[in-house]
Amino acid sequence: VAGWAKHDGMPFLTSYQLQIEQVQERLEDRVLHFIERLYGEGIPSERYDRISDFTESVALVPMSAKTGEGLPDLLLILVGLSQRYLQDKLGYEASGPARGTVLEVKDVQGLGKTVDAIIYDGVLRTGDKMVLGGVNGPIVSQVKALLKPKPLDEIRDPKNRFNSIKEVVAATGVKIAGPGIEDALAGSPIVAYVGDESQAVAEVMEASQPNIELTDQGLTVLADAVGSLEGIAFELKEAGIPITRAEIRNVSRKDVVEVSTNPDPLFRVVMAFNVDILPDAEDELLKTDVKLISGAVVYKLVEDYQEWVADKKEELDAERRTDYIHPGKFLVLPDHVFRVSKPAIVGVRVLAGRLRVGQPILRPDGRELGKIKSIRSGDDTIKEVRQGAEVAVAITQVTVGRQIKVEDVLYVDVPEGHARALLRMDLAPD
Repeated sequence: VAGWAKHDGMPFLTSYQLQIEQVQERLEDRVLHFIERLYGEGIPSERYDRISDFTESVALVPMSAKTGEGLPDLLLILVGLSQRYLQDKLGYEASGPARGTVLEVKDVQGLGKTVDAIIYDGVLRTGDKMVLGGVNGPIVSQVKALLKPKPLDEIRDPKNRFNSIKEVVAATGVKIAGPGIEDALAGSPIVAYVGDESQAVAEVMEASQPNIELTDQGLTVLADAVGSLEGIAFELKEAGIPITRAEIRNVSRKDVVEVSTNPDPLFRVVMAFNVDILPDAEDELLKTDVKLISGAVVYKLVEDYQEWVADKKEELDAERRTDYIHPGKFLVLPDHVFRVSKPAIVGVRVLAGRLRVGQPILRPDGRELGKIKSIRSGDDTIKEVRQGAEVAVAITQVTVGRQIKVEDVLYVDVPEGHARALLRMDLAPD
């Protein structure tokens, strides 16, 4: 919204009250526009703070993915509606092997790589065996330590910021230390087990596979988590953009090399969400025409790709146009005959289209003449001129006074195949 004064992380209503009246009106217009569009689809809606019965209208929560404004409101609405209307379906098992989700992999001094996780079901204890989703497939590990942050008033030494605990009961957040978990994937499941791990491995494998429709031709998308990957895939599908490969990892040289072989230049793109670009990939990008689109905002990635495609299409069209002979119409100027023949050199004015070195020319009656051998403007030799230019051109196989005369209007001879190709392009009127 133009003129909106940003207040990072602030609830929407609080930030809204701090805006000037004109900005508030602009937001109201936007909200009304969405309400009208949803109503046209048969969906009644209203701004969330104006709804008296949430069973009658869909709640609209204005928010910003960049500043976080409105996020507290969204979470409040989600929690409130869940407690009110999903009470019978909300529940968890506070016993049995734990199940959870990997939030992030972090390095903790003295412990090495640890996993920040949400345990949403069961009990997780120190020493429990578990399976996590990893970069190269399921990781079978064992809980070495469970850690909870100390209260702020107890943190004296930054190196000793956590309390070690023996178990956690759902639902709770916890930091997990264990062997081999450094390659755990954010967004992947955690399944604790007793006895044989095969069932837990199968469960993690199934849950770690992103549900994304792939095609033979499309973008390569890399992200930091399953949820991120599926979110990007959804937005790309909505925009009509196909995906040929979608994986959870950093961008490597191999990705750049594979993408560079794509026959469609519009798909020579690596879209990277919240992941690192490895040094060998950066070096390879400099050697190829592969486009890297990276960032941490899904919508911005899609917008950046669409803008790049629009620019790339113009560039490709411009390149293709040079492969074809374009229409041109020019007048032989009086008193500007510099050489009569071998080749004839005359002054001309371009009346329409363009003239380019090497193009064949013809008379209005269709009689074929020679070709344009060179074009000069003053002391400069140039390859192409457009409508309105006055230049000297050298024409082969003609003699002034015979095949051409002063004040003749001549044309570029465009082959039929070139004409058909040009008709399919978005050409300027001139």
